[in-house]
Amino acid sequence: MPILNISENLDLVPSSIDLLGAEMEIVSKIGKEQILHKLLKPVRSKYDYIIIDCPPSVGLLTVNAMVASDTILLPLQGEYFAYKRVDRLLGIVKEVRENLNDTLDIGGVFITQINPNRILTKTIVEQLIEDLQEKMFDTKIRINVALAEAQLQGQSIFEYAPESNGAKDYEMLVEEIFSK
Repeated sequence: MPILNISENLDLVPSSIDLLGAEMEIVSKIGKEQILHKLLKPVRSKYDYIIIDCPPSVGLLTVNAMVASDTILLPLQGEYFAYKRVDRLLGIVKEVRENLNDTLDIGGVFITQINPNRILTKTIVEQLIEDLQEKMFDTKIRINVALAEAQLQGQSIFEYAPESNGAKDYEMLVEEIFSK
């Protein structure tokens, strides 16, 4: 996959349709959980940070990302089913740490698609804060149509709508991540 230089301090390796079959292709390979880790080795020293965006399901590609990572940030939707999945997700992180990457750490959990006017959302947020305590970021990402529109336009939220709530929320989240 090609590395695209997006700006002076940002390179991107975009996803492609080829990833659809990648999991099927590597499932029978020896060391299948280590493939991404090995691919990243030659370029690690070139970057201060390598961010791997994963699908919401936990499959072999996501496990590869966990094995290749030092720290993971977990975005969780402020919804009931996302909340119910947290224990399973934390269990998978623990399994990866115990069996494949003993340096893996959860850097934090942040909540996305927050609708602050919903009682259910408030209840879920309160429960997540109680359950995950110091791992929870204070910043919450509110539901914002500009975030979806930016994706459609193939732009970052900072290019598409820099004054939107989505841009402001993500900017606050980045500041919070770097202050920890």
